[in-house]
Amino acid sequence: MSCPVVVLDVDGVLAVDPDALPGGQVAVRELGYQAHEFDGLGPDGSPARGTVWLKPEHGAWLRELRDRGAELVWGTSWGRVAVTWIAPRLGLPEFPVIEVPRRGPAFGWSSKIGPIQRWVGDRPLAWIDDQLGGKEPGWAEERRDDDIPTLIVQPHPGRGLERAHVEEILSWLTAARSCGAGGTPAP
Repeated sequence: MSCPVVVLDVDGVLAVDPDALPGGQVAVRELGYQAHEFDGLGPDGSPARGTVWLKPEHGAWLRELRDRGAELVWGTSWGRVAVTWIAPRLGLPEFPVIEVPRRGPAFGWSSKIGPIQRWVGDRPLAWIDDQLGGKEPGWAEERRDDDIPTLIVQPHPGRGLERAHVEEILSWLTAARSCGAGGTPAP
């Protein structure tokens, strides 16, 4: 079995929506998020601007997953902008991007499921995304029935990735095949 992959969304996972919580901006600040002003080209190449709320701790938490043998991969509508804009603000190294559609779930499936399936293949997978279609847990169960470790983590879009999610993924990584730091197979 190959090294486990952790697929990361941005919006609702690393960048929270203050409108999704009572108390809005005050509430996300209390959770440790900081405002960053984005003013550049969005993933589709058109000008975009707005406030992006990021939590500095997320960088350390994600590096911890990488150091425990997970290969981190972006699976977000931010595309390569996640590499050039999000990652530096969280102190993350560059890692691969799965090109996913820029639309929400339909017919019970995330629009990301096809590209993620093709990219990951039969590798162990932990997928962190706040916006799923509802059928992904059944798909994950089928993968587990085929002895492919699979975990779906769905944070609240106003709270984002929490330490409890990271602990769940760390436990899952322990159960999945052991790999060396950075996603290379252990000797």
